[in-house]
Amino acid sequence: MIRINLLPYKESTLVGWGQRQLIIYVVTVIVSIVVMAIVSRPSVDYEKERAKTENSRKEIEAAIAKEQGQSPCNRDRLRTRIRREERKYRTVEKLITERQSPKFVLRELSRILSDAWGPTLKPDLADKDKRSLYNQSWNTSGVWLTQFVETSPPEATSKLVRIEGGALAADDVAEFLRRLQASAFFFDADLERFSKVREGGLTGSTTGHLRFSIVAGVSY
Repeated sequence: MIRINLLPYKESTLVGWGQRQLIIYVVTVIVSIVVMAIVSRPSVDYEKERAKTENSRKEIEAAIAKEQGQSPCNRDRLRTRIRREERKYRTVEKLITERQSPKFVLRELSRILSDAWGPTLKPDLADKDKRSLYNQSWNTSGVWLTQFVETSPPEATSKLVRIEGGALAADDVAEFLRRLQASAFFFDADLERFSKVREGGLTGSTTGHLRFSIVAGVSY
């Protein structure tokens, strides 16, 4: 006997039911995986995180307070250093003032008329050969000074002096002027007057010497 299914709609119903079961199964598996992932994740200790943040904040505040506490000390050290440098500056200024006093200018004249020393050279001449500036073997006894007077007003910043004296020869006057021009204590030294003086000797012969006057600027 041959059976013929005259109800095809029942087969489609069974197929739809099977698909729904498959979808439910897949969704159940996915939900189970998500739930397991959430459950297996380590829990966050919020109290521990809060304590860690608080400790970090306190460390930052302590560092700021430390820097603020050190700032006055740094300022004090700077003030002390400034006062120390000011004292050094005043000391140097005092030495410079004393060095430019008439006492040191007269000492410089003694150096100029000394066989052993010679003039204190100007800063721009310090690197030059002294032999090109003045005669180091000059016999300084050929010049003597008779007067050293200031010719400028007392309120003037640059003082002018007149140096008068005598010499045995014109070369002695030239060498003395050359040393004044090289000296750091004098500037614009120039020969103002130059003359010969004759004197009678015991035997009736006449001898003489030179008389000169030099004007120069000097700072003191």
